[in-house]
Amino acid sequence: MKRYLLTGILFALQTLAFTQQFELPPATQDPNLPAWAQQMYGDHPDIGAVVEGYRTYYKAHPFVKNAHTQYYKRWLQAISRDPNGSALGDAVSAEMAANEAAFRYQSGQLPSILAPNSQWTCVGPIDFDKSAASTSYAPGAAHVYTTEQSQSNPNVLYAGSANAGVWKTTNKGQHWTHCTASMALGSVFALEIDYTNENVVYFGGLNKLYKTTDGGTTWNLTGNGPFNAVNYAIKDIVMSPINNQVLWFTSNQGLFRTSDGGANWTKLKGGNWQEIEIKPGNPSIMYAVAQPANRTEFWKSTDSGLTWSIRTNGWPGISASTSATFTGIGLNGANTDYATFSNNIQLGTATIPDFTIEMRVKSNGWTGDPAIFSNKNWASGLNAGYAIAGNTNGSTWKFNIGTGAARIDLNGGAINDGEWHHIAVVYSAAGTKAVYQDGALINSSTTVLSTAWTSAVQMALGQSGTLNYGSAFPGQVAEVRVWGTALSANTMDSWRCGAVTAGHPNYTNLISYWKCDAGSGNSLVDSKGTTTGTLTGSYRGARAIP
Repeated sequence: MKRYLLTGILFALQTLAFTQQFELPPATQDPNLPAWAQQMYGDHPDIGAVVEGYRTYYKAHPFVKNAHTQYYKRWLQAISRDPNGSALGDAVSAEMAANEAAFRYQSGQLPSILAPNSQWTCVGPIDFDKSAASTSYAPGAAHVYTTEQSQSNPNVLYAGSANAGVWKTTNKGQHWTHCTASMALGSVFALEIDYTNENVVYFGGLNKLYKTTDGGTTWNLTGNGPFNAVNYAIKDIVMSPINNQVLWFTSNQGLFRTSDGGANWTKLKGGNWQEIEIKPGNPSIMYAVAQPANRTEFWKSTDSGLTWSIRTNGWPGISASTSATFTGIGLNGANTDYATFSNNIQLGTATIPDFTIEMRVKSNGWTGDPAIFSNKNWASGLNAGYAIAGNTNGSTWKFNIGTGAARIDLNGGAINDGEWHHIAVVYSAAGTKAVYQDGALINSSTTVLSTAWTSAVQMALGQSGTLNYGSAFPGQVAEVRVWGTALSANTMDSWRCGAVTAGHPNYTNLISYWKCDAGSGNSLVDSKGTTTGTLTGSYRGARAIP
């Protein structure tokens, strides 16, 4: 009984709202009323005929605002905001259906009307967009955003529309079928067809990613429960040309990859991503465009989309918003070129079991395996302490932590290309230890080490904690941050390109923050804590990085 009462109340409110915006007509007994107005006030007005009559009348007569012209505007507005026609009654709903049919016919005739000799023909899909009338009085076609043609059957195409979901043709566009008519679905920006089977299709809509295996008869969500607990505005979907189980999609929640046909998705990058493409003839090379804040970034992968790095050379706006704004300290690779600190922050111990270290680095390569940031004797990775260091290949970096009895080693990606890279270690004593580069997860471990240890040597930047290791890091370092918590991947990715402020969700967990932006002098000021750094060597002094 309560359900029927609630339904009645909602109907009454809906009717009241409608009548408030759709006022009663003015007196209609005037024998001089134009034909369009007489039709409008009739029992079963033909909407299209009234509109056409109104326009025709005022082409031949000067426009004079009156009660009938004002009512006409409100009448059209009421119709456009009642897309189902329910508040106007069954008769008007039927008229709207008839107008829709007429619209479809006229749309099919339009090309020949506008250009008799045109080689272009409207093939659809066409859907009467009633909702568009609320903003433009020009309800029209399905407003196609994207089309894809099947490689296995060129007669089959699928289209994603702005307001009417997914459409399919099996005869190269001569006839279209609405594949998602049973779904309350509007915009579809991206879809992808399996190149081996035209019946397997993916599309992004309703904030999720769907898949069909029967040519669009039925659609099912991809991904698992946690994945589908998030809403995704999906902008692009691509499939590997050599493995139909591997796909990527871009969205407002990041860049994602699946290796099992959508059963599970892995987040490669956070943030807002717009477009992704695979290089023709070389599927190991991929390109993507991200949109952080009010700019765009160009990214490239050379390992089939597993890891990504930002490309800045020649990209409009990137140099002004990233590299050129970074300042840091320059280290020339001499063993005596380093910074020491007034406090040895004991990370990974019982005092600070969970932590995050992040920084920006820029280098053209090195010899040996120099420590970049360390509080241990780097002569052995087993020694107590931690180190972010270069690998002996002169290209990639790594993270090491040891207790004197056990150790963990995690390799990062290449950072020897002379460009800025954000590198980070996220360490959970009882959980996952992971290394990230430019926002992407590179490596991880769940090994658990004892926290009952401390390091006896000092903390240093550009050298081992002993300050006399045989290799030293030649390069530039900026924005060094030490956190007393394991930052989430999303949080770290969101803040990696900018300075940390009090608005950071983990600001209270920030232990020390050396911006390295003084421009001169020998001090590295700790912007958050009290651990001051002192620069030593021929490159001492913070300086702007070109």
